[in-house]
Amino acid sequence: MPSGLAAASPLLLLLLPLLPLLSPVRAQTQADDNSNSARLSSAIRRLTQNYDNRLRPNFGTKVLDIGMEVVIASFDSISEVNMDYTITMYLNQYWTDNRLAFDIRNANKSMTLTGEFASKIWVPDTFIANDKHSFLHDVTEQNKMVRLYGDGRIIYGMRFTTTLACMMDLHYYPLDVQNCTVEIESYGYPTEDVTMQWKNGQSAVDGADRVKMPQFTLEHFEVSTTTISLSTGSYQRLSLIFRLRRNVGFFVFQTYLPSILIVMLSWVSFWINHEATSARVALGITTVLTMTTISTGVRSSLPRISYVKAIDIYLVMCFVFVFAALLEYAMVNYTYWGARAKRKAKRLRDASSGNNTRGNCSGDFIDNSHSGVDLNNQRMSPIIGLRIRRLNQQLHQQQQQQQSEDESREEETSIQSCPQQQQQQPEPPPPSSVPVYPMSPHVPYISRPGCYLGASGSGLGGSSGGSGGVGGGIAGVGRSYLRQRRVTAGSLGGGGFDRRHQHQRAAAAVIGQQLRQRALQIRARMPRIKDVNKIDKYSRLAFPSLFVLFNLCYWCFYLLTG
Repeated sequence: MPSGLAAASPLLLLLLPLLPLLSPVRAQTQADDNSNSARLSSAIRRLTQNYDNRLRPNFGTKVLDIGMEVVIASFDSISEVNMDYTITMYLNQYWTDNRLAFDIRNANKSMTLTGEFASKIWVPDTFIANDKHSFLHDVTEQNKMVRLYGDGRIIYGMRFTTTLACMMDLHYYPLDVQNCTVEIESYGYPTEDVTMQWKNGQSAVDGADRVKMPQFTLEHFEVSTTTISLSTGSYQRLSLIFRLRRNVGFFVFQTYLPSILIVMLSWVSFWINHEATSARVALGITTVLTMTTISTGVRSSLPRISYVKAIDIYLVMCFVFVFAALLEYAMVNYTYWGARAKRKAKRLRDASSGNNTRGNCSGDFIDNSHSGVDLNNQRMSPIIGLRIRRLNQQLHQQQQQQQSEDESREEETSIQSCPQQQQQQPEPPPPSSVPVYPMSPHVPYISRPGCYLGASGSGLGGSSGGSGGVGGGIAGVGRSYLRQRRVTAGSLGGGGFDRRHQHQRAAAAVIGQQLRQRALQIRARMPRIKDVNKIDKYSRLAFPSLFVLFNLCYWCFYLLTG
């Protein structure tokens, strides 16, 4: 420390003579500041002392020119339901009031005052014609500013948020372009007293290129000046026009894409078997209700307007497609059951005509045209199939027992009867072990395996023709067996015949018939992949083609003309 003081002592000795000179300079600076403040304060008091803020500048002499400048701070919101938008901006007004000139020689000398000073001087009665609600920001103080220049020029600025009306044209919604305006004019001064104009033309608007909005893109803006005539006079209006294009990306993922997927989902019903009624009806109703929900959500975000919008057309067409898919199944179901009823009636007529040409069977057989079941027209569930299989096993055991009894009875009869009687009354065919499927307790089945006619030799087991049914197969076996017996009996000339050889041939025929019947059973239980309705076939191609064509027309029209 002593060494430091010793080193600084020569410098202090040099500065001591200058101290008396520095004190007057500091005092002079403070005096000048006080003098300027006092002079400005006295000037303000002098300017406002005899100032009448009820009279506009240049009153009674010439028209007052007011320049406008707007700085866009932000676009807060845009509402289609209320037809308005909210914007925050700075509004600066320029005019000259010679009564407030405080230093004409220094015209560029300025004096910035708080917003309270605006209540002491005349300010324009500017208002926004399309305003719905506005408020001036007051954090931390009122966002107002008054700046005076030496020659009497005034800048009056403020920051506020306003909600402005914007009458939108929603014919092309959501592929639309809107023009929203800011209308500025004088409330009470006509063009004979006050004229307004944009300061520096198009450059009077600043900050528009920095505006970002979530649903819109500001393409460009323009300013204009018009004169409107009212009952109280002609007024000049300044218009700031914003051209806003809606961003369609939100609606693509929110509305268009879900609608497309729902329509495509409705086409799945064309690939479901037409007999699966519950699946196809449930799918159709689900798609219709989903489209209704989407349409309701879109309408809730829009005003209740009378004309049709672009999104309404798209949603209605999507609804038509899913509803048409549901109606398509109604048509398929109607035609299917109608054709099935006709086929059933035809089988009944054929069966009744066949029964009229037949004789009566033995008492153990119940004559019924429905005793044989056509397996080609039936659908069996696994549970019913198992029950039928058990019943067939029981029937097969009974048939084997009955067959053994009949064979023993035939041997006794053949020994006692004469050859002529054997030719006239051929031996009944061996019973077929092919099961008959009783599908209903009301449909009787063959309780005796050998039912035949002595004259014609045609068996009765169901339908008289064809081997598509089980009864038809049994009848075919009976007829072939009787023909074989007749040929054998004729060749032997009423004598004895090789019974063992005859039984072998009959057993081979029965085995072949059983294999054919078993194949028919397996085919009936398997789903018919090729059993597709013609209407479904055409719909699989027609619906997607029409929907693609509609989308091409829709997007080309609205994108090119919008």
